[in-house]
Parts: sequence; structure tokens; C-alpha cells
Amino acid sequence: MEVMSYVVEEVEPTVRKRFCEKLIEVGFKDFHSNAIERFCKSLKELLDIDLMKVKSFSKEYLESSRPCLLVNTSIGGIIIISESEEEACVKGKAFEVTCFAKSWEEADKVLAITKDLLTKKLGFASAIIHNGSFDENCNKNLIRSLSETHRSDLAKKVEDDALKVFLNKEASEKLRRLTTFPIKTFDKSMIQVNPDTLVASGIMTECFAPVCKKCGGSALLMPPYLFNSKKDVSTVLKSKSIVCPSCGNKLNSENATVSSFYQFTNLGLECSKGLWLEAYVKSILEKLGISGDRIKLCSVHGKDELDIVFSEGDSLFICECRDRVIGQNDLYVLAMKVSRINENINEPATVDKVLIISTESIPKDILITPQGEELEYIPATGSPEEIKRELVKAVKKARRRYENKKLKALTRILLWFLPSVVEEAYMRRIIEEEDFGL
Repeated sequence: MEVMSYVVEEVEPTVRKRFCEKLIEVGFKDFHSNAIERFCKSLKELLDIDLMKVKSFSKEYLESSRPCLLVNTSIGGIIIISESEEEACVKGKAFEVTCFAKSWEEADKVLAITKDLLTKKLGFASAIIHNGSFDENCNKNLIRSLSETHRSDLAKKVEDDALKVFLNKEASEKLRRLTTFPIKTFDKSMIQVNPDTLVASGIMTECFAPVCKKCGGSALLMPPYLFNSKKDVSTVLKSKSIVCPSCGNKLNSENATVSSFYQFTNLGLECSKGLWLEAYVKSILEKLGISGDRIKLCSVHGKDELDIVFSEGDSLFICECRDRVIGQNDLYVLAMKVSRINENINEPATVDKVLIISTESIPKDILITPQGEELEYIPATGSPEEIKRELVKAVKKARRRYENKKLKALTRILLWFLPSVVEEAYMRRIIEEEDFGL
């Protein structure tokens, strides 16, 4: 089963009614009306009375505030149209259209048909349609409101070639160690990782400098002694304007050689400090079908920095990413960030999943969720493959939970339309007597 939803702004009072009428015109059947008509047909056979022609039972008296349930067996789709309980995800009134179908292709086809009815047949602007359920749009609004940083832009630029370097734990640790050095320019022996790979993937840039043949010393490894090409070094050596800082020898093309040196790019430096992990998680989420408008990296909420925020179904995830050991204090700070989102009355979105992502194991005792806490803390630790496995599991679980929630809503509506059985009527009477002291 596949479930897809979107929200429609009621830009005028008749939008929902006209939309339902168009759906019926193209072959959808109102389950409510059909159930009543079938029931009345049975009564007519038994009592020879056509209740559908009785004024007190005419169509206008059948309308109610309950959700509309429409079925189209020819295209294999079921649609629920329901109103929002509060004005949360869009300004003003709105209603939600949810489609159930056997496959993604069928669900997508039904939603395309219904959207065409709104825009092409009824003439409403596509801007009033917001993909996703009420809860999904609340989550997207929060994600959209988060401020991006320079690290957000860098994370988006991390390509697969760069990720492959950092997915190798040994190479990742060597590059991270280089970020702690006081110098910013390295020769090949210091890097201990294939420099051609680093340059090709955008982690480092290659530069060139003269090296003294007499003492083996190089000029100061910073501008103006670093050059973009060997040709530039040769040109400067001809002018004899460079002096070896070790022996004082004036360098020229005869007593000096040209050697390669390497420097981190801004992207490579941040990735070596841990940004690669956020980019890796983002690549996994995108492969799972989570679109860019539902993911934000290295963003700011108020004064809080958030590594990753994303939504799946009606679940809102906050991710803490650490290319190191995570301690109790890290989780305490994270919990405070989450509480500031959930306690903000101006933000209807609620975080219900917290992913703790680390390349090191996390002590189990610090991940215990307090009693009464609705948040779910999910660890995803270890190797990149282990992190990926836990992340995929968490997303698929949220997806199934959302589908089950919508399926439960469908069954409740179906039961709502059906007459009460004897046991249900008896229990309802008992409850009413208890409530009103009868």
C-alpha cells in the first residue's frame, strides 16, 4: 500500500465542495452517500417506502463535518478529504487530500488527476497546493525557517569522490590529524594519503615552491613563495629574487628545484574536521527518496546550531553528527536544543526522533529515554556501513508508522459510516450513563 497527501488552501468557501463534485464527475463515488443509498434501497424493498424522496431525508441533510471518503475502483484509488483542526501549516483554512493505492505509480496517478481537477478544471492556482499532509507541511515550514551557514553551503558541495576518501577510516584520521598542525602547507610525506586523489576530489589544492639544492630547504611555504604552477616558479627563479630561508642562498633555476606542496581547500578542511559525516548522512537520505526541501544541514534555530534536520512522513528528526566519541554533556546540550523547538508555541512542528550519529560507540546508559518522554533517541554508530544500516532502518520505520497511522484513519472513517452493532450501542449507552450520572 502507498499513501500520498497534499494540503489545499481554501482560498474561497466553495473550494472543497466544488472539488468533491468534480471528483464525483470523473468517477469517484462518495462512500457516505452510497452507503446511505444502499441502506435506503433495502428499506424500500422491506417497507415499500422511498426515504430518499422524503424531504427530511434529502441530500442537503446528509452533509456533515466528517471527512469525505471517495472511492474509484477503475483507477484503483481511495481518497480522504479532511479539514485541519487548526490553522498551522498554511494561513487560513485548508483541507488535506490523502490517497491510498496499491503502488506508488497508482497513488501518484490518482494525485495527479485530483491536482489537475483543482488547477485545470476549477481554475485555482497551483500555489494553493502544498505537497504533504498537515503534519508534513508543519515540519517543512520549520525546516524552511532555519537559517543556513557557510558550512551548509560547503556540505552541499561534497561529491561522492570526496566522500569515498573519508569513508576510509584510516585516511579520514590522517586528514583530521593534519588539521591540528600549526602549518597550513604540507609536502607529500606529511599527508600520507594519495595527494592526486585529494586534489581530484577537491579536498586539497596543489601548489609549487622552489627548494634549495644546497641545503634542501624550501622558501617560506606561504605567498609570495607559493605558486599555482611550475612555470610561475621558473619565471620567478630567473629574476633571482628568492632567498633560501635556511642557508641564505639566492635561488635560481640552476641551484633550486621545483617541488609540489598541498593545502586544504575550505571544503577539505571542514570535511576533515567532521563535515563529511553530515554530507554522508545527506547522501543516504536522498537515496531513500527524501527531497531537498525536507533536509537542512548545519543550520541555526534561534541561537542553536543543528547538524541535520529532516522529516519523513509526519516524523521530524534532529541529528547530532560527531566524528568522535559522544558524551553525556553532548546529549544534554542536544536535549536542550530539541526542547526549545518543542516548547515554542509559535512552531506547530514537534521533534519526535533524535538520531545520535557517531563514528564511535555510545555508552548505552546515557541513551536511556526518561519516563514520560515522547522523544525517541536512536543511536547510529560505528562504521559508515553500520551508520547507514541504522539510518535506513529509522527512516523506514517512520515511513511505516505514517502509513499505519493513515490506514487507521481510513478504518475509523469506514466504521464511522457504518451503523453500530448491538454490542457497540450497548457500550455507548453504558458510557453515557456513567458520564451523565444516569
